[in-house]
Amino acid sequence: MKEKIGNVVLDYTYYSGKDLYSDGDVEEELLEISENYSENQWNQVIAEKKSWPVLYHYSHIRQNSVEWLPIKKEDTVLEIGSGCGAITGSLAKKAGKVTCIELSKRRSTINANRNKKYNNIEILVGNFQDISQNLTGKFNYITLIGVFEYSAGYIGGEHPYVEMLKTVSKFLKPDGKLIIAIENRLGLKYWAGCREDHVGEFFEGIEGYPKTQNVRTFSLKEWDMIFKQAGMYKYERYYPYPDYKFPMSIHSDQWLPKVGELREIHYNFDRNRLRLFDETRTSDQIIENDLYPWYANSYLFVASLQNAEAESEKCIFSKYSNDRSDKFSIRTDVIMQEGKRKVIKRAETENGKEHLNNIVVYYEKLKEMYRDTPIRMNRCQKIEDGIELEYLEGRTLEQVLDDLVQKKEYEEVWKILKGYIDVLRKAGEKVKFKYTEAFIDVFGKVELSENTISCACMNIDPVCANILWSDTEWQMLDYEWTFLFPIPVNYQIYRVLKYYLYTSTARGPLQALNFWKRAGISEEEIVVYDKMEENFQKYIVGEHIPLRNMYRDISPGIYLDVKQLNDYEKYLEKDRIRIYPDQGNDFTEATAWTIEQTEKIMLPEHTVRLRIDPCEKQCIIGDIQICTGKGEELSFYTNGKKIGKGLYFFDTTDPYIIIENIPTDCLCLMQSMSIQKLETVSENYVKQIVQEKEKESASYTSQIRQLNAEMAIKEQINRTLEKELEQIRQQLEATKETLNVTEETLNTTKETLKAREHLIDEMRNTKVWKLYSAIKRN
Repeated sequence: MKEKIGNVVLDYTYYSGKDLYSDGDVEEELLEISENYSENQWNQVIAEKKSWPVLYHYSHIRQNSVEWLPIKKEDTVLEIGSGCGAITGSLAKKAGKVTCIELSKRRSTINANRNKKYNNIEILVGNFQDISQNLTGKFNYITLIGVFEYSAGYIGGEHPYVEMLKTVSKFLKPDGKLIIAIENRLGLKYWAGCREDHVGEFFEGIEGYPKTQNVRTFSLKEWDMIFKQAGMYKYERYYPYPDYKFPMSIHSDQWLPKVGELREIHYNFDRNRLRLFDETRTSDQIIENDLYPWYANSYLFVASLQNAEAESEKCIFSKYSNDRSDKFSIRTDVIMQEGKRKVIKRAETENGKEHLNNIVVYYEKLKEMYRDTPIRMNRCQKIEDGIELEYLEGRTLEQVLDDLVQKKEYEEVWKILKGYIDVLRKAGEKVKFKYTEAFIDVFGKVELSENTISCACMNIDPVCANILWSDTEWQMLDYEWTFLFPIPVNYQIYRVLKYYLYTSTARGPLQALNFWKRAGISEEEIVVYDKMEENFQKYIVGEHIPLRNMYRDISPGIYLDVKQLNDYEKYLEKDRIRIYPDQGNDFTEATAWTIEQTEKIMLPEHTVRLRIDPCEKQCIIGDIQICTGKGEELSFYTNGKKIGKGLYFFDTTDPYIIIENIPTDCLCLMQSMSIQKLETVSENYVKQIVQEKEKESASYTSQIRQLNAEMAIKEQINRTLEKELEQIRQQLEATKETLNVTEETLNTTKETLKAREHLIDEMRNTKVWKLYSAIKRN
């Protein structure tokens, strides 16, 4: 029996009549989305629903796990365990034919609805073991994405995982590829406190699954054993980051991550977690000690049959920039071809091709701009399906500076940064700033003086990670964000400092060394550049809502954040204040730092709230003032008892002050307060202060009563005046009525007189009156 939904064919020949696997009622919601929303609407739907299942099944980032593979239009693909079709569409775009195998009819219906525009998809509904016994034909690619761990349910038997590899090998063409994506049971995120993905238990995988059956992930050593026992494969190992579900980069043994590269910690969208240590710093240590393959969060294997010919070209690294507006959506690959490496950038959408082609234009302009400086541009040329950049090796400026930070050579860090900044500041033709439509479109209508020194052509992204460093030449690796209109030079410098100082907790000590001022950037400028940066980020994403912006709404968050002992000891030192920023993930020790009592507070990016812990003693705090760099005073609340104007008594060993609604353009806060700990303040002194404040309060109460009495008298006077005014108004009304009557009487009299005069005139004209008048005269 077959059914057709749109162009997709569903084959129920091997369907048992009952779905043996289901996520429950949420699948009805997933079906409704597939029926009523198109692909370009899914991102908005995810943001509105704020649901982990909707995110998991409909985020286009899921497709990144296979989209980078060199699948061609003449290739056929077998997708085992296609589920709700999260990657089916991506495969259908690339391949000639996609055959899906899925146990659930409902999930297959969702898949068919969401991908109904493709005419090259067939879904076989039923158990893989039943279908595989009757499956004919061989495929160029077979995928097991998030499926291999369930092989015990698909295959059964004593060695189901080995048997799964043996079974699928029967359907591979001689030069075909088997693609497996799966979690690493010893992945760093599990050590750091994430729950095991399949069973939701803490440490279940790294303890060897003592409570779990029928689902299992494996370590790197275990994978080597499984492939060895299967006996017919050779394979390449890849490492999706942060994991295979939402990969934004895919490394390999030929291209492992570098120190400072792995910074993502917000990936527990499905369940709450612990945070036992700083994962970014730990990742750096693992990388530095050549251990990354053993602790990567996920694996992706590209396996081929033992007798398959070796490839002349393969991708060894892929990085996605597609969690933004589709007109800027691109992918960067490092390709190994006949022993040599090259860098290829490809547009992920038709709209992205123009942006990609512009990079070739920028190359020519920037090459001329930096001709007389130590900066050299990475060579760029147009190719058929994108652009090719020269592959360059070396250490980035970021890595060079981080080495110095580790050695605590902070002034040397500044010396190198200053030399780089000076070159950037002098390069290119300087012009006065003027607003253009293009500038406002990208950076908004911010307040900039016409005297602001600007460049007519500028790459705003020469950040330290984009510069290969040496004593003689500095290679600019990437110049994607170049603009051909006036932009302030200091904004470029601002970005260099911002994206070095605030993208790693290890660089925290540098934040107190006033690099901004040394670079000639005022606090007033920083406020403006923060707004420019905010608008620029909005310009990049457009209407698209990035995954990182959904974390706070979807993730259950952090169940427990273990305090960093070293930082905690610093917190206990006298005359120190502990600062906790909330960047959408609540207040945590992992992101906290300690400042001197009089220091200003530099805010990390995206800070929405701030908690200030003045000490760990009972204390009295007064004269609390917290304001932005512009001098705007901010409101706050505390867990202390207010005992007078601006004076708080904290009867706790954990006093805190919390500032909410921090403006988005706020880079730093100015704070001041007077702190008196109870170990130096007697109880009597506290009582005395309270009594004084109570006296003040009583005095205020007396003054208020006096004012109330005066107000009562005023009200009585007002009521009397109102009565008199009412009487006068009534008298005026009566007088007006009398005048009206008098006026009517006068009018009547006038009419009567006119009538009499008329009668007299008539009588004077009669013969009798004339005779009477003559007699009277005689």
